[in-house]
Amino acid sequence: MTNEEYSIQVQALDSGKYKSSDLSNEFKYLKTPEKLETPQVRVVDNFLLWDIVDGARAYLVKEGDVSFETADTYFNVNRFLHFRQGMSYSIEVIALAEPNQNIDSDSCDINYGLFEKLVLDLNESILSWNEIPNTEYYRVAVEGNHVEVTDTSVDLDEYFPDLIKGNTYQVTVILGNDEGGFYSTHSEEKILYKKPLDKIKAPSVVDIEGTTLHWAEVELASSYKVVVGDYKEIVQELSFNLETVAGLVGGTVVEVSVVALPEDPNLHALSLPKKVEYTVPFPRLETPVLQIDGSMIYWDEVPDATGYAIHIWNIICSTKNTFFDLLTHEDLEPGTYDVFIYAIADSSKNSNSLNSNIEKYTKEPIE
Repeated sequence: MTNEEYSIQVQALDSGKYKSSDLSNEFKYLKTPEKLETPQVRVVDNFLLWDIVDGARAYLVKEGDVSFETADTYFNVNRFLHFRQGMSYSIEVIALAEPNQNIDSDSCDINYGLFEKLVLDLNESILSWNEIPNTEYYRVAVEGNHVEVTDTSVDLDEYFPDLIKGNTYQVTVILGNDEGGFYSTHSEEKILYKKPLDKIKAPSVVDIEGTTLHWAEVELASSYKVVVGDYKEIVQELSFNLETVAGLVGGTVVEVSVVALPEDPNLHALSLPKKVEYTVPFPRLETPVLQIDGSMIYWDEVPDATGYAIHIWNIICSTKNTFFDLLTHEDLEPGTYDVFIYAIADSSKNSNSLNSNIEKYTKEPIE
């Protein structure tokens, strides 16, 4: 559309009292068409979005020799069938004016990259991601600093040594090439990284005596986490009774670990686990209750017991009965002795019982 010139005159009309005036002198008016505002385009996934432009009848979306006209304020980039994965394209969006009224807008140019989605994985301080085709380098940015790498992983502690321990940082990975960055929501991804604190030392010694787990005290530790299979418990002591863990199957081997927990979690991180294997004993037989009458000792039968061991001084003997005459030990010198027993188990099914209560036996001298 070109500029148009108009001739304009003004005349006062007859009001009933006065006659109409003569026409005024002629003056010229040059009408200049206005250019429409340029669309402000943004990218969301595979769509281009923009607001309505006043006076626009439609919008032209083009890339190279391929173009589409649409009355909508959005456009699906997948309509460009020639686009290929990993390539960058320059897309123009133009607001089209009504004929003979205004001028089409300037184009809004969008550099659009069609990429696979970046998938970030953080393992301690190692940040890694999937390789993206046709990407020449990756920019990793933290707190205004960045590095450019061609590999698909970085050690954040190595590349950004000034990060403060215990603080959390947003890390951004951006695809790049020598022609500049890509304007696409798929060209960058973010992840949070908490710089770890220094760990306190792990317990130096962890061992098991019977069913009791022991470990050495750790400097700066306030407590300890004991892990037995899926079971976890926090204790302040330096030992733990493994018999308190329910659900363990006799004869199986489970991993037991001890982790030292710091006094101040704002200054130190928990220790690495110290591990040991534990062979779970079979269920323990009931503990017999020992009674004594003179030289006779007796007790109730213990279910599943194969026999009973009797201890008197340094003498050990066994019986399948639920009674025993201590006078049987003729070589026992006169005196007073501690006596206790325990139930003997079939080792393929159960564990021996705990020691019974202790009774006193006095052997009188022979007159």
